[in-house]
Amino acid sequence: MNTSLSNASNSKTSYTSQLSLKNPYIFALLLGVFALTLFRVFVPKTLHSPPPLVEVEPWELTNQHAQPFGTAQMKGRVWVADFFFTRCPTICAELTRTMSKVKKNLTRHGNKVGYLSFSVDPEFDTPPRLKSYIEKHQLDDSSWSFLTSDSRETMKRVVTEQIKMVMGMPEALPKDPSLLDISHSAKLVLFDEKGDLRAVFGTDNESLVALGHATQQLVRELNHKTK
Repeated sequence: MNTSLSNASNSKTSYTSQLSLKNPYIFALLLGVFALTLFRVFVPKTLHSPPPLVEVEPWELTNQHAQPFGTAQMKGRVWVADFFFTRCPTICAELTRTMSKVKKNLTRHGNKVGYLSFSVDPEFDTPPRLKSYIEKHQLDDSSWSFLTSDSRETMKRVVTEQIKMVMGMPEALPKDPSLLDISHSAKLVLFDEKGDLRAVFGTDNESLVALGHATQQLVRELNHKTK
């Protein structure tokens, strides 16, 4: 990497760190922009993707089958993930459809790519409710783990402190108090086989194409390691 690119990367990292202390939404946005920039620079010119945005400490949650799932189960695959909750009245259904679309688009990678959906409403989203959500939306959950916890504090620690994404508190909607909203990221995130956060992407078409390229690059590196 040349000096100017290195200086630019250092400047972005410093700026992101300063703002993230004040506003986690800005941190998530800048992670996405920074990740897209790095992948556009690195992937076409080298055989190696840029380093992790976040080195994620080991974690363990529970999937829709009431089985443990965490860093240990991520070995040997690249992972695409989103954040949602089953009684979400706004963007979650669309995020789930996008994840399903991404899953179909990446089928050529076989079992080298897995999918994760983190519930930001873990106390409500028990494994049976996650299964009901999967059935309601007619999802193919093979290689797709929907994650919850019996403790909101545990999920919040994983999402906000370890993955560095957004997870707010449940709040009734002003226009309809019977509906509940929880602030969370509307981005898709990409993890490597170690469970480290490699990139953050939007859900527009251009970002999904970039996600496909970044996933392919990580799968290529994974295949090279296992030869």
